[in-house]
Amino acid sequence: MTTRRQVVLVGALGALGALSAFAQGRVPRIGVLSGRPLAESFYARPLVKELAELGYRDGAGAILEYRSTDGFADRYPKHARELVDLKCDVIFAVGSEHPVRAMMKLGTPVPTVFWAGDYDPVERGIVRNLGRPEGNITGVYAPQSLLVANPINRYLINSPMLPQLVKDPDGGITLYIQNESPGKDKEPNWLPCPPSGSFNLSVRSYQPKESWLDGSFVLPPVRKVS
Repeated sequence: MTTRRQVVLVGALGALGALSAFAQGRVPRIGVLSGRPLAESFYARPLVKELAELGYRDGAGAILEYRSTDGFADRYPKHARELVDLKCDVIFAVGSEHPVRAMMKLGTPVPTVFWAGDYDPVERGIVRNLGRPEGNITGVYAPQSLLVANPINRYLINSPMLPQLVKDPDGGITLYIQNESPGKDKEPNWLPCPPSGSFNLSVRSYQPKESWLDGSFVLPPVRKVS
C-alpha cells in the first residue's frame, strides 16, 4: 500500500523541482489544501511524509502551510485565498476536486499540483491532458484501488475457483461480498470487503463470448441484504 502511494507521489512531487531554482537560498513555503485534517487524510499524510524525506520538512527545510476544510466544501475558497496570500511557492490540492476547483477560481496564481483521488481530472475539465498540462496547474490521477486485507487472503474470485464454489439449488452461484465470514459452509463464495465506507467491485472477462460483446449478456445485480 505504501509503495503504491510513493509511486503516485513521484509524479506530484515533480513540481518541487522548480523550488530549488527559484527559492535561491530562502526557505520554500509549501501549501496543502485538503478536505480533512492531516492525521485523517489518506492523501495528505503520505504527501507530507514524502516532502519531509525529500528535505522539505516543516520548520526544517520548508514552511508547511496546511489548510483543512474539515469536510465543509464551502470553506475551500477561503483557505485557497489564504494560501495564495501567504505567497506559497507551490500548493498541493489533494483528494476531491473541490480544492483544485477553488484554486482555479482564483486563476491558479500559484503553481498548483492536484492529486485526484475520486475524480478524473481530464473528464472533469481540470486539465486537457495529464501528460502535457497547460497553464499553472498539473498533477496526477490515482483513484483509490487498494486491496482489502482479510483473514483468508482472498482478493478475487475467478474461473479456476469454480469447482470449489458452492452452488445454489437451481445451479446458480451466490457470492457473498461482506467483511465478516458468511459461515464456513459459504466461505468458498466469500469475497471480503472493508468493514465500512465505500469500495469498488471490478469484473474482468477474458476472451468474452459474443453476448458480452454485443451487450445482450447482463451481469446479475449486486443486492444489499442487510
